Parts: sequence; structure tokens; C-alpha cells
Amino acid sequence: MKRAITLSLAALFVLGMMSIAMAGEEKAGKDLHKIQGEIVKVDPDAKTLIVKQTPKDGGEPKEVTFGFDEKTLVMQNDKAATMTDLQAGLTITVVYRNVDGRDMAQQIVVARPKG
Repeated sequence: MKRAITLSLAALFVLGMMSIAMAGEEKAGKDLHKIQGEIVKVDPDAKTLIVKQTPKDGGEPKEVTFGFDEKTLVMQNDKAATMTDLQAGLTITVVYRNVDGRDMAQQIVVARPKG
């Protein structure tokens, strides 16, 4: 009987901790945004990336500037890459969050070439 109560309390504890962790992940996920576009310019010295985004609804393209830092994850061809691997004309997806009024890239994924 004591063992069943102990196991039940342990299970409740684990479920409680999981729900707290999941709530934290949901909140962090709401801060993240994502856009797709074409690289216009990468400036490693200023740590900025300019992307031309063409809205899916056919609206006017707009340029969006992102900051990046050493924590920004860059992926190309399913492998880790660096900001120096990025060049104008590449199609990318940027996952970013607004930090102190500035859009900061968290992850950049280069699209595979068509063909």
C-alpha cells in the first residue's frame, strides 16, 4: 500500500514538472517569428543581415534587417555553417525574436537550390 502511494506521488510530481516545463516552452515559442526571403546583404562587421521578403499575398517586397551574434545558428545543406558562408541571392528562412527593439536572428536555414 505504501509503495502504491509513493509511486502515485512520484508520478504526480513528474507530471507537474512536465507541465511547468511545457508552459515555459510555449511562452518562449510565442516570442519567436519566422520569415523567408532572399539575402540582400550580410555585414559581418556590423553583425547585420538584410533580407528581401516577398509577401505571399502578392504585396510589395520589403527589406528586413536582422542582427546576429555568435549564438545564431546557421544551417546549409543540413550541416552547420557560418555567417561567412552566406551570400547575396541565397533564399533563407530566418527564425528571430525581438530583443530590446531589434530583430535578432536565432536561426538561419539556407534553402536547398531548386533543380
